[in-house]
Amino acid sequence: PEQRGGAAEAPPPPQERGEVPSPRFDSSRALRLLTELDSNVTEDLVVLMPNLLSFLKHDDPAVVKQSIASGTNLFAAVLEEMALQVYFVKQIFINE
Repeated sequence: PEQRGGAAEAPPPPQERGEVPSPRFDSSRALRLLTELDSNVTEDLVVLMPNLLSFLKHDDPAVVKQSIASGTNLFAAVLEEMALQVYFVKQIFINE
């Protein structure tokens, strides 16, 4: 069938293009890492933000979606921690 309106055909997946997916960006491994991030939010995870951003360019939509969810949860946890710190600092100054 002929395409109309000059719509471009979607490129084939990397495996069909003869490309070998990097083990670093393997979908199952990426998803496992991202779901583990959701359950272990700590201060150390802030350094992982560049990796979360790189997953936004992943070929697998599930990895991109999980990266967005993990990044959102990480941001919320950091924001909550900052709010708690401000609250406790205020309490210290009020009580002095």
